[in-house]
Amino acid sequence: MKKLLKLVTMFFVLMSVTSLAYARNTEYMQPIPQDVNSGPVKFYFGNQQHPRVVQNFGQYTTNPKSRSIGKSDARACNRAFQSALLSFQKRAQSLGANAVINIVNYYKKNPNSNNSAYECHAGTWAAGVALKGDVVKLAR
Repeated sequence: MKKLLKLVTMFFVLMSVTSLAYARNTEYMQPIPQDVNSGPVKFYFGNQQHPRVVQNFGQYTTNPKSRSIGKSDARACNRAFQSALLSFQKRAQSLGANAVINIVNYYKKNPNSNNSAYECHAGTWAAGVALKGDVVKLAR
């Protein structure tokens, strides 16, 4: 029995080490969908023009993950991006804001501004998007 337990333990240790050796972190720049501003909170990426800021509620960072098992990297990235926008929207609405401006990619806390694409990192088990932006109330 002890031999079997040792064998099973060794198997799991070997699998863990092997998984780490084959871990991946593939970077993608995905286009920002055209319909991101169809909801009540508006999103402005990079240095996109926006109406005058009436009130600034500060910066907010979101870093959602999406399982990638059984999904293409593009699909997992899109799901993580949609979760990031939903997180921004909930934060804005809770503060009485109507927009998030100056949104930048923020993977490993490195800002990367882009008006038309978001950065996603896909791994063996999950894909993730990290964004940072200013939650504001814009003039109508």
